[in-house]
Amino acid sequence: ESGHWKPHDNDTTLSHYAVPATALLTAVLRSLHGDPSAYQFPLNDDQCTMAEDLYMALSSQEPIPPLTIHKLLYSLVAVPAPGSGSDQWKSPLMCWLAISGIRTGGRFLPAHEYTRILAKWEYLLRNLHFYEAVNHQEEYADELYG
Repeated sequence: ESGHWKPHDNDTTLSHYAVPATALLTAVLRSLHGDPSAYQFPLNDDQCTMAEDLYMALSSQEPIPPLTIHKLLYSLVAVPAPGSGSDQWKSPLMCWLAISGIRTGGRFLPAHEYTRILAKWEYLLRNLHFYEAVNHQEEYADELYG
């Protein structure tokens, strides 16, 4: 068996794997609308606009195109490349990973539980990047698949 990415075909597994992405989106939307923690994610103007659009669509119970969610989520998980000069703490995903492990009383989530979250993020990130690549495949001619 190869170590390549394989899609999950079990709906229960898929819903469990979506939890971290949903939690990140929820935290970002709450931080823009008076979350009691007063935590603010480091969002740029485009991310704020996309988050506000999603918030308004959710508030009015309008149908939300999947691409709307993808674009916001994809922008939130972009992590600066090492040596790029960008601060990792300007990445909403890195900030969410840091704060999501904090528990009441200043304790942190046990490592074995945090590893499960990271495994789900690995799967989610592969899906996000694959979906992004497919959406932009016309820009790469025959180079998308190697």
